[in-house]
Amino acid sequence: MLQDLSKQIRRINAKRLVIDPIVPLVLHRERLYEVQEYIRTLIFGIDDNFGCTTLMTSHIWPGSLGGSERGIEEFMVSGVIALRLMKTDEDNYLRRMFVRKMRGTKIDLREYTFDILHGQGLVVQK
Repeated sequence: MLQDLSKQIRRINAKRLVIDPIVPLVLHRERLYEVQEYIRTLIFGIDDNFGCTTLMTSHIWPGSLGGSERGIEEFMVSGVIALRLMKTDEDNYLRRMFVRKMRGTKIDLREYTFDILHGQGLVVQK
């Protein structure tokens, strides 16, 4: 898969790669060790060979302590940002984000409210 990705990234001169979500890439692996090894190989292979920014998404089960389904992704990547919807009243929700990890960068340990706006993308509120 890394060879196919590399070919396509070079063909279109991609600056960003999004894998949304990572789970289908590991579903056929039965043992946790195989999943961990595959994810490690994938992340380091992308990091070492593609020269582009990579974003991967992973599911967090409600009620969990905020870790991904496989529990290995957070340790391998440079940054982890958790997103959630928070109900404010019967009809309203807020989008919230928490930067759990950002290697080499000092981060505030607080949640931020954000919006997704047409023409602007993700806008963090002060």
